[in-house]
Amino acid sequence: MIKIDQAISSRWMITMNGKSLIEDHSIAIDGNTIREILPTKDLLRTYEVTNHINLKEQIVLPGLINNQIHSPIALGNENKYQLKRISQKEYSNIIIKYMIAEMLKNGITTFSDVGLSPDITIEQVNQTGIRANIGLPIFKYKSFWAKDEKIYLSKSLAIYDEFKNDPNVNLSIHLDSIAKLSKDTILKVSEIANELDIPIRMSLNESQKEIDKCKSKYKLRPLQYLQKIGILSNTFSGMNMAIFSNIDLNIIKKHKANVINCPNAHLKSYLGICETKKLMENNINISLGTGDSHLNHDIDMLDEIKITGLLSKLDKVKKNDIKSSDLLKLITINSAKSFGLDHKIGKLEVGQLADIISIKVDIHKYKEGLNTNTLNNHLKSTNITNVWISGKHIVKNKKLLTINEKLLYDKLVKLRK
Repeated sequence: MIKIDQAISSRWMITMNGKSLIEDHSIAIDGNTIREILPTKDLLRTYEVTNHINLKEQIVLPGLINNQIHSPIALGNENKYQLKRISQKEYSNIIIKYMIAEMLKNGITTFSDVGLSPDITIEQVNQTGIRANIGLPIFKYKSFWAKDEKIYLSKSLAIYDEFKNDPNVNLSIHLDSIAKLSKDTILKVSEIANELDIPIRMSLNESQKEIDKCKSKYKLRPLQYLQKIGILSNTFSGMNMAIFSNIDLNIIKKHKANVINCPNAHLKSYLGICETKKLMENNINISLGTGDSHLNHDIDMLDEIKITGLLSKLDKVKKNDIKSSDLLKLITINSAKSFGLDHKIGKLEVGQLADIISIKVDIHKYKEGLNTNTLNNHLKSTNITNVWISGKHIVKNKKLLTINEKLLYDKLVKLRK
């Protein structure tokens, strides 16, 4: 008998690797990684398990990934009167922790932050046990964090040097749009990114106005200009791409770049509808995020894929429907690929980190039962019961284990007074 730390057994499982749905299987976990996935009937014949969790009426799947969220404005616009009483750092700490708490309860085990407090976000990531891809901001406008492009770059590089070896943190450079940044800064960042081998994320093609500004400034569409200066690669991600032409598609395909869409936030800001299905048909790696929280208050990735699925049906052509299994890729393995962690997270597979969630399923509500085609009917964030990150139980029976919710919400109430 082989001794292992823990095993999770469930009635159903989605591994995101091979079959969409398997039944009565178990995950054997050794330390922080998955040792084996095997039929539950064989588990105790093979392993001596220290901690065996049996989830009879639940479905287990990889931890969800929110590939774009903007902190620290999780509660909306900053309360200027409150900031006179507490520091910006204290304010950011509270609302970033709140944001993380909401994500964990919604089954999000990894998130990509594009906010203006990367140092504070990293601090909260390490306190709460969540995993993060932190965007190091390079903007032109003055903020509480920096006053110009040069200082943004200097502070971002300092954070990179300090946290580049942090196991819970992946780092990328987050650029504002081409229309808003100087040419010198974009070229400098391209040079640094190539030297450090660090991914780049950039707001891209959010509106026709933005595209026209770039054409006026450089005589090229944004993606044509980025291709010209050599910034595009398989670690480049275009965020909020509501608009793209066939020229854009061909450039993205050529460089194997990534696209990140925020369906809920896009609809609420009238940016337009990203043609997710078209990107998928062109073998472009697309993933989803929740975007700016003042546009989208619900940090719910399962809701994002439901909206994406519904939007794909707008032309009433059945072949354009996106399958449930493909929708799940948008918030698991595709996201992991975009920041180079698909060898560690995004699937339930031998050798992967044990980032796992479980969802309670009431199959009696659906006559057709549980199958691949009806998965989205069963996957609801309100029914998420357990969350593990690197094998550590972070949410147990809907209770957060690394965050004192009562203390956190008391602080939130005081902020709002």
